[in-house]
Amino acid sequence: MTEQRSDDWAGKLRGCDAVSDAAVILAQAVGETAQAWAVAVFLLDYLQENLLPYASWPNADGSVAVPRQPLPLQTRKEQDILALSMRAGRQFSLPLSTAAPELLQFFPGLPEDRRSIAMTFPLVAMRNAPIGSVLLVVPSDAVLSRRITDVCDLAAMVIDGLVRQKKYAHLVRDLSDDVESLKTRRQREQGAAARLLMGSGAVMREIRSEISTVAGYDVPVLITGETGTGKELAATAIHAASARSEAPYVTVNCGALPAQLLESELFGHVRGAFTGAVNDHTGLLRQANGGTLLLDEVGELPLDVQVKLLRVLEDGKVRPLGGIEPYAVDVRILAATNRELQQAIDRGTFRLDLYQRLAGYELHMPPLRERIEDIPGLAAYFLTVLQRELNREDMSFSAEALHALTVASYPGNVRELLRRIRQAVIKTAPHETTIHRHLLFEGLPETKGPARVNLPQAVAALEAVLIEQCLHACAGNISQAAKSLGVPDSTLRSKLRPQQ
Repeated sequence: MTEQRSDDWAGKLRGCDAVSDAAVILAQAVGETAQAWAVAVFLLDYLQENLLPYASWPNADGSVAVPRQPLPLQTRKEQDILALSMRAGRQFSLPLSTAAPELLQFFPGLPEDRRSIAMTFPLVAMRNAPIGSVLLVVPSDAVLSRRITDVCDLAAMVIDGLVRQKKYAHLVRDLSDDVESLKTRRQREQGAAARLLMGSGAVMREIRSEISTVAGYDVPVLITGETGTGKELAATAIHAASARSEAPYVTVNCGALPAQLLESELFGHVRGAFTGAVNDHTGLLRQANGGTLLLDEVGELPLDVQVKLLRVLEDGKVRPLGGIEPYAVDVRILAATNRELQQAIDRGTFRLDLYQRLAGYELHMPPLRERIEDIPGLAAYFLTVLQRELNREDMSFSAEALHALTVASYPGNVRELLRRIRQAVIKTAPHETTIHRHLLFEGLPETKGPARVNLPQAVAALEAVLIEQCLHACAGNISQAAKSLGVPDSTLRSKLRPQQ
């Protein structure tokens, strides 16, 4: 091979952007340089279990053939010079019929009298890692140039680089998919929390403002309020708007598990810690490491579990049941309860020091009776969701039904409002589209005075729901939302301003 020709092959190899192209050029370069009768290039597969023939040179017409039958490495014979070359990292040569007779399938056009000497050159990448081998058929008196080894070494580096590039591209693509999935999940969580914590009244605007503020501070938050006021939704919104939003968000209902099982769920256990502990269990505190743990119904925690939880909050370390070594954890704790914890403290069923740790910031979720102005908007939103869920269309409330909703009492708060509307949708005949009062309440609704919602308030609430839903559908793009709603940008921005 002349110096000029060697540079030509080197330039072509460096210009390859695919492994198959580099293998073809390598086969051509080695074939012409060695004046070989035939050349085949084999590369290891991704799992390094098979040799894959990537290129052969030449065919009867001088073109490059690309046979693809894999050769399993585990079935290769010890005297096989392909395997020997890769294992030893050096050149080997043997009579072709002795060395590897089954390899003749890759040279179907080679006459019998030209099957002379088989030689192999290893393809070795960085850190002496074998990635394949080049097989040559040459005359028995052939004298091979050192440049063949140089071409093989260069080709090995190029091919290894292309393989790594492809692998990293897959990893980057997978990571990008994961990031997009996390972003989508975060948007979904934020959207769900924002929609279900909706309300155009001053009370809910203040709650959303509090959530937005406290989410930015990495402190424990104690969320209080009656059943059905949205405590879990508030916790989800806090996590979704925090710096930990893309880290784990783990929840546990402290009142739903027996004491020993709750302790194991929170702190984990080692195998053999108690009867039935046949495997190690990480525990929710360690599963939430880096993220947020919601302790729902925290007022139900047994006293002995309270002591261990307090130690975790103070030390930042958790020791599994039956374990010796503690594990460091970085977890933001959110706690929710419908109990009056001060009364529990007075009775001695809840620790004061744990309360003070959990209540780094206390957020109180108001009952529905304190935000009656939000009922029409909530009812309209729930009806929209339930129609999709129950496969109904074009449903609406009668004026009497809407009035009844606004004057009723709701011991179960927003959850009870949702339950009543779901029941009414189911009870409404398939051919009917109007929900009447008697489907919401069996008798007259229980009232505590005259309705406090007039028509302008109801219209404003419904308008707020439509705006929030449209903004969510448009990913927060005000211009797109305004176009969808059929109003100028300035009009929509002016309507949003009081809510912000």
